[in-house]
Amino acid sequence: MDFYMYMTLRSIYLNKAKKKSIANETVDMQQEALEFTLNNLREEFADVEEEQGFKRLMNKIFTEVNSWDFYSKNIFIAYFTTGLSLDKLSNETGIGRSSLYNSIRRYREVIRESFSEDAEDYYNGDYDKI
Repeated sequence: MDFYMYMTLRSIYLNKAKKKSIANETVDMQQEALEFTLNNLREEFADVEEEQGFKRLMNKIFTEVNSWDFYSKNIFIAYFTTGLSLDKLSNETGIGRSSLYNSIRRYREVIRESFSEDAEDYYNGDYDKI
């Protein structure tokens, strides 16, 4: 009879231990799934925040560009949005390459001076400061 009681108690104990380990594994799996989901949400939120920061920076830059005279604005937009080289832009517009080079260099300096802090905030991930 002692052996029977021993085996019964042992069996009950092992079943409870097994249920605990299964429950712990389930909790662990749920916790891992939750952490995975939260990490994905954080990454998506960071991407959205980064995108909004980029849009704010571009809006500021293009607000500045739109205040320029017709020639300067169109040269800047043509060069930076089309991706054409100076030679191709010169051929297509009929404007001398050196004139384009000097103009674009001047525009870059204006943009750098006006928006260097905002660009630094963007690259540092301080999107709310833009």
